[in-house]
Amino acid sequence: MQKLIEIFPLIETDPDLAAAYTVMFIIAVTVVIFIIHSRSIRKKDMKRVEGLRRHAEERGLRFTEEAKITGAAAKGLFFIKGNYDSRHASNMTLGVKAGRHDFNVFDYEYITGSNSNTRQYHRYACALCELRRTSGRVYPFFYIEPDSLLYRIENLFNRSDIYFSAYPRFSKIYHVTGPSKERIEAFFTPAVISCLESHPGLEIYYEGNYITICRKGLLKPPEMEDFEAEAAEIIQALAM
Repeated sequence: MQKLIEIFPLIETDPDLAAAYTVMFIIAVTVVIFIIHSRSIRKKDMKRVEGLRRHAEERGLRFTEEAKITGAAAKGLFFIKGNYDSRHASNMTLGVKAGRHDFNVFDYEYITGSNSNTRQYHRYACALCELRRTSGRVYPFFYIEPDSLLYRIENLFNRSDIYFSAYPRFSKIYHVTGPSKERIEAFFTPAVISCLESHPGLEIYYEGNYITICRKGLLKPPEMEDFEAEAAEIIQALAM
């Protein structure tokens, strides 16, 4: 304390010293704020994870903080969210029920941008299910994403999606693409379309036997429960 008292008169008479101590003070305050903020975020993350774990265990389901998705099951994630080296699945609840199907729900994150100025974190809630196909029904490859102003402008010149003329509201909500227009139109029955209309804002990919459903954002435990419910409803509608 005595040394600080001795320094104050020097600061008043030496502008360079005053500037140096001002910079040091700003750096120190910034570091303290960063540490407090980081700890607060970490505490919230831990509380969220424990909420997800508790919700899984209350239903007798397995929960794991670290999850690895590979092979055919990962194709939907790579298609929707890109095959980035920084991709990461975590906080997975396994064996959620959707009628005769089980599916897994988890957080999915990937990072874009090569430096601190351009780096962006993208977080999603995802559901992954291996569908058991109904005998005699054709299951075409398709990709569904929310419609956007960009797509609407693009469609004025060259329609890139599949437009369901009998369901204009659905076509305003979702942008549907795939290699076989006829098969997709046949697959999207009134029941499927009605179900999807009631759950806007999703991205859905189907190929082979796997369906991937994603909703943007890091969802809180109650929101994740809602996402599980809507994913289960969609899986049942598509599997009928």
